[in-house]
Amino acid sequence: MAAAEYPESLSLATATRRRVEHPPAARSDDVLLRVRGFGVTFQTARGEVRAVENVSIDIERGATYAFVGESGSGKTATCLGLARLLQSRHRLTGSAAFDGFDLATADERTLAAIHGRRIGFVFQDAAGRLDPLRNVKSHFLTTTRRLLGLRGPAALARILESLRNVGLFDVEAVLAKFPHELSGGMAQRVMIALALVGNPDLIIADEPTTALDAGNRLTILSLLTRLARQHSASLILVTHDLKAASFCDVLAVFYAGQVVEIARIDHGYDMLRHPYSRALLRAAPHLAEEWPARPIPGTMPAHGERGSVCRFAPRCSARRIACMNEPLTFKEDRQGGVLCQFPMVEESFDEATELISAGETRGAARPVLSEPVLELDRVSKAFHARSLFGFGRKRLGGHALLDVSLVVHKGECLALVGESGSGKSTICNLVLGMCQPSAGRVNLRIDGEEPFAGAARKSVPRVQMIFQDPQSAFDPRIPIGEQVAEPLRVNGIGTAASRLREARAMFDTVRLEHDFLSARPRQLSGGQLQRAAIARALILRPQLLVCDEPTSALDVSVQCEIVNLFGELKRSMGLAMLFVTHDLAAIRPIADRIAVMRAGEIVEEGSTAQIIAEPRHPYTQNLIDLSGGLSLGRADAQDRGRQPDLWPLGHDVREGVVA
Repeated sequence: MAAAEYPESLSLATATRRRVEHPPAARSDDVLLRVRGFGVTFQTARGEVRAVENVSIDIERGATYAFVGESGSGKTATCLGLARLLQSRHRLTGSAAFDGFDLATADERTLAAIHGRRIGFVFQDAAGRLDPLRNVKSHFLTTTRRLLGLRGPAALARILESLRNVGLFDVEAVLAKFPHELSGGMAQRVMIALALVGNPDLIIADEPTTALDAGNRLTILSLLTRLARQHSASLILVTHDLKAASFCDVLAVFYAGQVVEIARIDHGYDMLRHPYSRALLRAAPHLAEEWPARPIPGTMPAHGERGSVCRFAPRCSARRIACMNEPLTFKEDRQGGVLCQFPMVEESFDEATELISAGETRGAARPVLSEPVLELDRVSKAFHARSLFGFGRKRLGGHALLDVSLVVHKGECLALVGESGSGKSTICNLVLGMCQPSAGRVNLRIDGEEPFAGAARKSVPRVQMIFQDPQSAFDPRIPIGEQVAEPLRVNGIGTAASRLREARAMFDTVRLEHDFLSARPRQLSGGQLQRAAIARALILRPQLLVCDEPTSALDVSVQCEIVNLFGELKRSMGLAMLFVTHDLAAIRPIADRIAVMRAGEIVEEGSTAQIIAEPRHPYTQNLIDLSGGLSLGRADAQDRGRQPDLWPLGHDVREGVVA
């Protein structure tokens, strides 16, 4: 398709402004890791499960690669299999020649010699991967001793150099911290520094930015790619977000255990040819109203339903009869390759235009304001901790909130936007009654009452919370149906039979199959689990939903579905919604108003259209620039090897982080 059909941030012209030197076509001595016919098969109680099949790709020295796809597509299993880090019972097939020896068949002694020294790892949950009983210094001392044999002053010098390379300059304070004392951005920087201590030839980063705000995402992505080039190392970035992939040289798209496309993205995404790659492109949220995010219909086939024909065909709008009947072969060319019988060169966006004209994907319509459901009147919150032995009080950290005033009306969605540490979650805790304000008043009016005023506390069930990580929100031992009906049982509503009927009705509301009533959480995908979490929150017929980053851990296509579902529920049930997020593009379709927070204060508030089109506060302008910087095809920040000129990002700046 012509580049002009994309918005500016998706265009070929924008992406060609990149000033990074890209490696030429690979010669044999340019290839660090040559993967051929690689597969991962897990042995389970029900038999063998083929998670990855016939992956073939060359990882060139000094180049950066993005492995992209939905959850369950096989990208993480491929990387962990190549690095021989899989814990479950499994069998590897094919070969993975890493600088002269085969990783797929290497013995334990060989693997111990290359882990950390030749191959470094950056994991998704950085703080969770660190030992909670050891401080940062202890982690580094162990790593430098094991990988480099360094002790004493030599080890300390190497540690200080590693921390400064990732932008941590208050090193003494950082080294003394324990994992739980690190912010998300700091923990990820520490993980990157640990991965680079051994100066590896290959860095594997598995979803390193999933739960971070836009500023930290851009910082970490820029940092990873810059450091990889400085160390002349190859980088594999595993992600479900095409926006993050724009920082890399080569894109490998995974679907249902296969690589369906490999493409150099030096010139942006205009040349992607597989229908699934294009579908991921369309599903990515965007700030431009004329470029609505569109979910991918259907679901990925289960492991037992994957044959030799096109696995994406049931979800593909361009499928033909041959796609459902004839086996596929990977077609290689100068641009990379594609696993499709009818690769796309040009594409019509008439369907998207029709959706826009029908009003199905435009931003939220401004509601007629009714009575307020939630009011925050000049609320401040300061956290204190008792001094040693419990005598006196000592203030820690100052005010988390300072003179905050907000109003949410019935049928309205207010998006609370800001970086990590800005005070968004503190507002949620105040609204839910989990803590009390130091000053000001929280007025939560449900049916004319204030739920947190003594006897009226019985109204609290009319306010419900939806959390960020759906996996952690459910008990893994109890069927989903019982957990969805649990709020009714706790509040003494109905019989067992009536509660089950109500759970079924809620499953219908969130478009979840009744078969999942008896399923355990591990049997549902992330998107299905989040739908179940929404069903559980709605079963008590709340008037206010508090949503704390409910889409940040989801694939872009699933994220789009969940946001659309929230919009439907808001319209059909008249829900008031307080939606906490750091992603302006994701919330744009359903938010009526946006309140921007920085360092515990509301710095700007207005309608969604006004905030996005004409932001007035420099911090709001910075957030929108960051969202644009993470739009598809934009790699300007990578060119400079750092963030753009940013309004100081509060949490990390207070912690001694320098971008």
